[in-house]
Amino acid sequence: MIKVSDKFPGNISLKKITGDVVEDFNTNHLLTGKVAIFGVPGAFTPTCSQDHVPSFLNAVQAFKAQGVDEIYCISVNDFFVLKAWGESIGVGDKISFLADSDAQLTSALDMILDLTSAGLGKRSKRYSMLLEDGEVKVMNVESSAGECTVSRGDNLSF
Repeated sequence: MIKVSDKFPGNISLKKITGDVVEDFNTNHLLTGKVAIFGVPGAFTPTCSQDHVPSFLNAVQAFKAQGVDEIYCISVNDFFVLKAWGESIGVGDKISFLADSDAQLTSALDMILDLTSAGLGKRSKRYSMLLEDGEVKVMNVESSAGECTVSRGDNLSF
């Protein structure tokens, strides 16, 4: 599993929608500057929608004060689902949602959570991290997918 002082994996292709345009997003974009990232088990799920994303929305100003350039939410969902989810929560341009639909990045981070027995397939563990120039400076991983304590936005700082 990725940990503090590791380099974040580059050259992995994700997708995002800006407005109505589907864009390729290469993880190389995450390797410069200060970046906050959080991973969620799934869009529209209760803990993700009612706690995890809102905790990052509430912390946007605190991240900006720390010099964080961008905030990204990564989920093993398709980009259309992530677009609808972001709109339903009202994230606007405060958080970019990145679709890791084939779990390539989630696998590279060793963050796969197998929820097949619950009918949800392979998803991501719940986590948050801070990167500086591609190096993991802070890493918080929940012990259970239904918990959102250590990975909350207000618990993530340089």
